Amino acid sequence: MIEFSDLASRELYRDLAEAGSLKAALEMASQERGIDLGEVTAPEGDAGLVVAWFTSSRGGIGISLAAEERLFLIKIEGKGHGWATGGTPVLLDAARTVEAWRRGASLQALKSAFPFMGYTRLAQAFEEGNPTAVRWQELIGDGDLDDLRPLLVTAHRHLTLGKLFPSVTHLTLLRLAIDPSDRSAGEAWIALEAGSSYSIGASWAPESRRASSVDDAIAEAAEILTQRQD
Repeated sequence: MIEFSDLASRELYRDLAEAGSLKAALEMASQERGIDLGEVTAPEGDAGLVVAWFTSSRGGIGISLAAEERLFLIKIEGKGHGWATGGTPVLLDAARTVEAWRRGASLQALKSAFPFMGYTRLAQAFEEGNPTAVRWQELIGDGDLDDLRPLLVTAHRHLTLGKLFPSVTHLTLLRLAIDPSDRSAGEAWIALEAGSSYSIGASWAPESRRASSVDDAIAEAAEILTQRQD
């Protein structure tokens, strides 16, 4: 965590030091320029000096400070996924970015107006309403997932499993979420283990299962999913 006293001594953020916190500086700047930030909040303790939060109909927005250079780091989060990230040395530009997003700017419009912001293909897919299809494409084409590719391809082709939102952890664990925006809806998983065997389970299943082939692993996962629907 950045110490605010250190920031002031290095004069990277003299305006923030004078205002007392990032939150206060943003509020002052927005009021002077007529920028609509909505309610600005900050965490408790020292972090509240260098972090500010905002809300929007599409999720939360956070601004924090870089330590080695003057840079306001912006992170826009959706429900269960990221929207966009970026950074600018200009406080007003950070405030205007927040305002634009809160007013409904698309990712492309945000990037056009504020070139320092960036977003991923998956974020674009969430905006367009097809994140599951794009995520499957990304995973199947990922060169780091060669060992898992037979499982990915077969799961994607499956009538039921292919409709679930996939993610991979540790290069060997395929997670299949019912709803990417609400992980509490549950997920099934298939893990590649030593000897090309598989472990299969789900957040709603009391015990995991085992399989010795890709096809058997897919069949077990599909059966577990059917049990949830029942």
